[in-house]
Amino acid sequence: MPCVSLSEDFIHRTIDNVIASEHSIMSSDGSPCHKIITLRRTTTPSDWNSLLSSLSSDEEYGTNVLSVDFRTSFYFGIEVWSSDTHQPGEKLLGFCTFYMAYSTWDGRMLYVDQINTETDGSLLLYRVMAKIATEIGSTRLTWKQKDRPEWNDTAIVNPEYLDDWLFLSMDRLAMANFIGSPQIESSSDLGTDRGEIRTMKSLLFLYVEDTIRETLEEQTITTNCATRNLRLAGPEDTETIARLVQQLAIYEKEPDAVNVTAQDYFMDGYNSAEPLFYCILADVVATDDELDGKTAPTTTTAAMGLFYFGHDLVHGPFLYLEDLFCDEAFRGKGIGTEIMKQLASISLALDCSQFVWSALDWNAPALSFYNKIGATIKEELKITRYCGTDLHSFARSQNK
Repeated sequence: MPCVSLSEDFIHRTIDNVIASEHSIMSSDGSPCHKIITLRRTTTPSDWNSLLSSLSSDEEYGTNVLSVDFRTSFYFGIEVWSSDTHQPGEKLLGFCTFYMAYSTWDGRMLYVDQINTETDGSLLLYRVMAKIATEIGSTRLTWKQKDRPEWNDTAIVNPEYLDDWLFLSMDRLAMANFIGSPQIESSSDLGTDRGEIRTMKSLLFLYVEDTIRETLEEQTITTNCATRNLRLAGPEDTETIARLVQQLAIYEKEPDAVNVTAQDYFMDGYNSAEPLFYCILADVVATDDELDGKTAPTTTTAAMGLFYFGHDLVHGPFLYLEDLFCDEAFRGKGIGTEIMKQLASISLALDCSQFVWSALDWNAPALSFYNKIGATIKEELKITRYCGTDLHSFARSQNK
């Protein structure tokens, strides 16, 4: 696994180095095209708003396009421009936007937000993102797709299509209802009739951490002869996170699937001013009533909720719950519900557009619970990804 912490500047430099090596698309017979292809990193607010405007004709987004919300640091864009050797001028052929994500099983992950899948440049963009992913030590390139993808190239291995996973989400109203609070209006909805730029709080890392701590500050609850305390995990908790992740892998029938260690969690979550993830831990302290005063109270870290902040070009930042797990001995005590409520509260406090997670379609108890708390299941979207050696092979494959 990687031994160097990531920073926004390092990823920008990596993107620039990768796209500098991409200059043209070859024709189907292998000969050079007359079309010259140039890749550029999306940088200015004007660049971002141009990408957002290009989506405005899509029925999913409607026509009310406001200034793009790019408050998170680990969010990036690449544009593909084409020009013909026989004609002046350039044309935007396609673009992709993506963000840094985190897998508790595999570590660093590059997640695709938007991509023009019908353009000639889409395969090029996927390959470029795969190269960036490998250069920054990511072991996955992941995106959401409705249909099983197949490249029209026998030399390229097809990505995995995980049809047994479901995406779930809560919008701001569902989150407010879940925590029993009046809906908090999102600043991303506060546009003007003239489309003026919105004013929003930046999701700076220290601000995020302070908000999480403030949200969790009063979360000490005593019930059933035990005290539960929710807290933000620190660098001293990485071994505990590793233990709970391994227990989750066993529960999901993949005991050998975890490829990261406590050291990796330390490197990516606590060895940098720009962490890739955050984690809520639930400590359970046995009370004197339970112990009959014979032994000292014991504290057990019984559950975790590990999450990060993703980004959507249209709707802005969202909170993604990567893993929620509670030790079997402590289930049925409402700990998981408390963690979910605090994540919803954090999402609202940080002005996120959604609270998102995924679940296996065979996990009936979890799906029943998510339905009760007001989550929406998006059955049409499936996880599609390249992992490990397949990711490296795809990154090394040649443009056709």
